[in-house]
This record gives sequence, structure tokens and C-alpha cells, in this order.
Amino acid sequence: LTFDSNGLSTNAGMVGFFKKIDACPTNVGGTSYNLPALRVMKNLVPISGYDNDRITVSGTIEVSGTSVGFNAISKEVIIQESTGNQYDVLITNNKGSQLVTTGESLTDNVRIFKDGVEVTDYTGYSFQWVKMLGTGDVNWGTARTQVVSTSDVDNVLKLRCDVKKDGSVVASGYDEITDFSDPYYVILKITGISGNTVRKGETAVITPVAVLRSTGEEKPNLIKSWTFSIKDNAGVAFVLTGKSSATFTAASISVTYEDMVRAKMGLTGSVSGTV
Repeated sequence: LTFDSNGLSTNAGMVGFFKKIDACPTNVGGTSYNLPALRVMKNLVPISGYDNDRITVSGTIEVSGTSVGFNAISKEVIIQESTGNQYDVLITNNKGSQLVTTGESLTDNVRIFKDGVEVTDYTGYSFQWVKMLGTGDVNWGTARTQVVSTSDVDNVLKLRCDVKKDGSVVASGYDEITDFSDPYYVILKITGISGNTVRKGETAVITPVAVLRSTGEEKPNLIKSWTFSIKDNAGVAFVLTGKSSATFTAASISVTYEDMVRAKMGLTGSVSGTV
């Protein structure tokens, strides 16, 4: 992205879609910092093509004059059509969705908005927390808050809370929690495509690789079989070509262009392995 003097993006097709904020007050581990941020200023898709998307950032920071790289951090973006009776769920916690020491915990809290106004009376609402694991979804707590500790997180935990009103689900919120005390993290190596999308006639081959966090050394032979759980662009369990179920074990996966079309042009999911 490139920006003008007002901080607004200038890229073709994305003029004014994003704004760069040089110092955004942010709470990390109970301490306030002013950090660079990116604000979404306009709808990213036309209303005819709304779905769930993900914003990912990676790069380097300078610490005491030394350049230090950081791994991709991503966040689900829920894009929904407003119907005049729209519920939105925001999940926040006291540690920026990051656990940095063994045994540490954070508390996720659900906030509900109806037509843009925060709900203060929770009468009639109920909650279902769900761990979105490589082996499939697992129901968790049913309170408005949920404590998450390092023992609950294998590197990264995708967490969802389904909010019900009078027994019916009205909206879901998402959080992605990273345990930086884990000795390993996972990167996904993708081959078979040009660029970052699967085009007609292409097949993306996705291979997970374990990386030693302390040194950044890749350990391709540490885990030979991974557990995948795949969902389509609407968050529904999705079966890839050649697979018998949405959850399976493999060393890598292949995603064809036809798979992407069947998934409504977007795939999400999770992968896990045991050391």
C-alpha cells in the first residue's frame, strides 16, 4: 500500500480504502503503547459479494537499533449486509490476544452491538464459545467471558463465540490467540500458483512446516503428518477434491481452482501437529 499526506491509500482500485495511523494507542499485556495501525475506511467488497475475509500483516520492527522480523498476524473480518436489524459481536481481551509466558492467561469478553448501538441489557442472550481446532470444532464455555490460558493454545487458537437471542443465533464473533511461549510455530509454504491467488488451471500445494521460535530455523521433518480442518468462505465444513471429509491428516494438501469455485472463492480452516 502507498499513502498520501493525509494517510489515505492511493493504490489503483483502493484509493481511500485504508488510512495509515502512525501512533494508535494500544494495550498489550496491560501496558499502553502507541503503535502503527491500518484503519479500513470503506467497504472492501460490493454488497453483492459480501463474505468473510482476513487481513494479515507481517514485517520487521526495530528494537534498540536491530531489525527484528515478526510472523504473519491475521484477523478475521466479518462482512455482512445490514438489514436494519443487524447484530455484531466484538470480542476483546486484556492482553491483545497474545500470551507470552508459560501459564499465562487472558479473559475474552463479548460485546454485542445492534444496528451499531452497544447492547447493555443481556436478558434473553446466551453464549457458546467454540474452539476451532484442526480436529474440528469443540464447544467450550457458555458465559459472556472466557478465560484462555497457554495450556489451551497450541501456538495459535482460533476462537468463536456464537451469540443467541431467545434461542436463535444472531451473530458470531472471532478471536485468534497466539501463545508466544510455545517453542514452535507453523508456517504454510505454498507452491503451484503465481501470486497469492489460485487462478484457473492452477493447483495450490500447501505444506505446513514447524519453525523453532527461538532461532527461526525451519524443521520440515519434525512433524510428518498434520491434521487439517477446512471450511468454505461461509464458514461451513468443506471437503477438498479427493478427500472424504473436511477433517483429515496429511503431510500437505492440494487446492484446485475448482475447489475455490465450490468454496465461493475463499477457504479458511486450521492445521495442527503434535511434537
